Amino acid sequence: QWSLDTQYSISPTLLVDVGYVGSHAIHEPTQLLFGVANQPPVAGDPCNSLLDVSQATGGDASCLSDPNFVPVDRRQPYPGMSPGLYGNANVLSSTYNALQAQLIKRLASGLQFHLNYTWSQALDESSAINDVGGQNDFIMDPHNIKQDYGRAAYDQSQRFVASYSYEFPIGRGRHWSFPKFNWLIGGWNTSGIYTVASGFPFSVYPYGYFTSDQTGSVFGGRSRANVTGNPTTGFTQTYLEWFNTADFSSATSEGTYGNSGRGILRTPYFMDWDTSVSRNFLITERQRLQFRLEIFNTGSNWHSTPRFPDQTVADSSANCTPGASGNCSFGSLVPLNGAGTLNLWTPRTLQFSLTYSF
Repeated sequence: QWSLDTQYSISPTLLVDVGYVGSHAIHEPTQLLFGVANQPPVAGDPCNSLLDVSQATGGDASCLSDPNFVPVDRRQPYPGMSPGLYGNANVLSSTYNALQAQLIKRLASGLQFHLNYTWSQALDESSAINDVGGQNDFIMDPHNIKQDYGRAAYDQSQRFVASYSYEFPIGRGRHWSFPKFNWLIGGWNTSGIYTVASGFPFSVYPYGYFTSDQTGSVFGGRSRANVTGNPTTGFTQTYLEWFNTADFSSATSEGTYGNSGRGILRTPYFMDWDTSVSRNFLITERQRLQFRLEIFNTGSNWHSTPRFPDQTVADSSANCTPGASGNCSFGSLVPLNGAGTLNLWTPRTLQFSLTYSF
């Protein structure tokens, strides 16, 4: 890890901080499918799904005379062992580089705040084991790990967070005091946290998670889809088509890995504002009553919860019916149940509390 940071005091209570932060990690863990075979020399031949020549019987007997037939056991790195072998292996790496800027105001005249902006990039080959949003848990080709080097599942290129608290200047012991009305308008406070950030990276896949392939692994579905062109242009973005789905295909996935990169697309940006209002009632010198109202997701919209679109090409069949009640679900941010954008909205949550302290 390394960093270079500078601070400047604008005033006795206001500080600006700008710095560069970097890190590089090696020997990170993953569940490596080290037993899987390499893809066959010639793609598209169904015979190459057979584990060995002994399976070329019955309806598959013609595979024995197929010049492109290379069974799984002849393509394995460890012949004679199961192609389904996998184990925990510390073989991954990651990098992180960021510009971080902060504006910090210490408490003065009832106000304090902390503004934090980060412009960063996080790259790795896999971000977690069995807990990755928008990306497969396994390396696509275990014999070419670096091919999966791309945006980390947690990468948000831009992120701004503001936290604050403010004591309204009305009440006993504050700037303005109205003895007859302090019980009603005095002693109020507010605080909150506002966050806005880039969306999370995700990948596109041709079929479902456990779809078999021709490498002999029980963990199929690792291959990413094929892509042509730029999937972020040439279309009208809606909640039913978050990216250009026409640029992706799975036609040549049998016996090959897809050519699309890992984490090349992003979910909608994230925005959330949680706020609170409170008031302290002094009963005696040792007794206090506090009323507190907390509102979560104050600025309610559908960007306040991370949402991943449908990432599977096969979920939109040929000549599928578009629309919220159709069956073209590939690329859609919502389930196609006719509710449309109603699926996107996250409600506000209000919480009241009354606390007595002594």
